[in-house]
Amino acid sequence: SQIEAKRDGKAGAFSIIAYLMLIRPENVLITALSVFVAGLISSVHWLQFGADLSKAVLSAALIAAGGNVFNDYCDRDLDRIQKPHRPIPAGRISHGAALRLTAGCFFCGLLIALTIGGAAFLIASWAVFLLLLYSWRWKRTTPSFPERWISSRSCWPRSFRACSNRRWAANPSRAACLPRLLL
Repeated sequence: SQIEAKRDGKAGAFSIIAYLMLIRPENVLITALSVFVAGLISSVHWLQFGADLSKAVLSAALIAAGGNVFNDYCDRDLDRIQKPHRPIPAGRISHGAALRLTAGCFFCGLLIALTIGGAAFLIASWAVFLLLLYSWRWKRTTPSFPERWISSRSCWPRSFRACSNRRWAANPSRAACLPRLLL
């Protein structure tokens, strides 16, 4: 259902579909499932850390959603030409609303990561920092950065889950991803 709203000085309609398009639920689901599967295979004691695994999954999903929204916000001028159907260039979501949604997703994701522990919060914070920097600057200025970015992101679910089961030091392979997360 749609309700009339005023955004950035022009009338428009609020649409949950537009927000879902912006968040990209299929990508968020892939992120959540990656953290979940990483949790299942990272420890034989994963059942004992079920609450933390659930928090890690939710935190990662929210951070991914925030990253997707911010990426669309940063690409709004390019999308006006290449993808005018996307919610921001089509005028279905304002620039301000996109930034508020980004901030809300990142804040909630970080808050949930903090309840897991310090290491999970640091990894989540680093992910947020890199998502912001990538969308805002790096993907347009560093020639091979997108490939390195994708490579480092493959380590996030396993490292994030390893923090959530509080057994980081028990398996050195979990810590092996840290250098890739920092690149």
